[in-house]
Amino acid sequence: MKRNKISVIIKRRFDKAGKLFIRIIIDFEIESIHQFRTEIKKLRAFLRLLNMQSDRQLKISKEIKKFYGCIGMIRNLQLQIKNVNDYLENSGDQIPATYIEKLNAEIELCKTDSTKFISAENFSDNVEKIINRLPINFKKASIKQFIFKKLNELKQLVIYIHDDEALHSIRKILKDILYNWSFIKHYHKLLPAGIAEKKNILSLTEILGDFCDKKIGLELLRTYCSGIIESEENKVLQKIIQKWQAEKLNLKQQIYYYLRLIQFS
Repeated sequence: MKRNKISVIIKRRFDKAGKLFIRIIIDFEIESIHQFRTEIKKLRAFLRLLNMQSDRQLKISKEIKKFYGCIGMIRNLQLQIKNVNDYLENSGDQIPATYIEKLNAEIELCKTDSTKFISAENFSDNVEKIINRLPINFKKASIKQFIFKKLNELKQLVIYIHDDEALHSIRKILKDILYNWSFIKHYHKLLPAGIAEKKNILSLTEILGDFCDKKIGLELLRTYCSGIIESEENKVLQKIIQKWQAEKLNLKQQIYYYLRLIQFS
C-alpha cells in the first residue's frame, strides 16, 4: 500500500470525525457521539496497524483523545437514563428522580469540560502531523506481523476471561482486527477457528459490547446511588441492579461459549 493511499484513508477518517465534532458541540446528540467515537476507533485501529512499520508512533492528539473520553462519558450517562427509563416502562416502578437529576447534572459538567481544550483546528493539525510521519509504503509482511501481535495479546487475555476488564480488552483487540478487516481478510487463514470469519468476529464483539454496556450501567448505578437516602427510590435502584446483574451474567455465559470456539495453535 503506497503512502498516497494511506493518506487518503487517514484524511477521510479525520474529515468525518471533524464534521461530527461540529455537530456534537451543538447539542451533544447521542447518535452523533456514537458515530464520532466509532470513526476515532477505526482511525486508531488503522494507526496501530501502520505503527507495525512506522519509525515514529502515529497517534491522535491529546486534545482529540480527551474530547473522545469526555463525550464517551456523556454517552454512557445518556444511555443510562434511557435504560433506566426503559426498565421503568415495563416495571411500573416510580421514577428515581434524585438519581436521574444526578446523571443530568454530570452530563452538563462533562459537556463543559469536553469543549475546554479542543477546536476544529485540532483535527486539521493532527492529520498533517500524522501524514508527515507516514512510511513511503506499507508492506504485506507488516499486516501479518499485526495479526500475530493481536493473536498473542488475545491468547494472553483468554486465560483471564472470568475478569471483566479482560473481556473489555478482548473486545478492543477484536475490534482492531475488525476495523482493519479490508487488509486482514487476505490473511484470514492465519486467524484461529472461531474468529477466522468476519461474521464470527462481529457476533462476538456485539455480545462483548452488550456486556461492557451492562457492566458500565451497573457501575453508574452503584456510583450515583450513594447519598440517596429516600427509601422507595433506593428500592427501585436495587431492583434494577439485581435485574442487570442477572443479564450481565447471562451475557458472560454467551461470551464463554464463543471464546471456547477460538482454537489457538
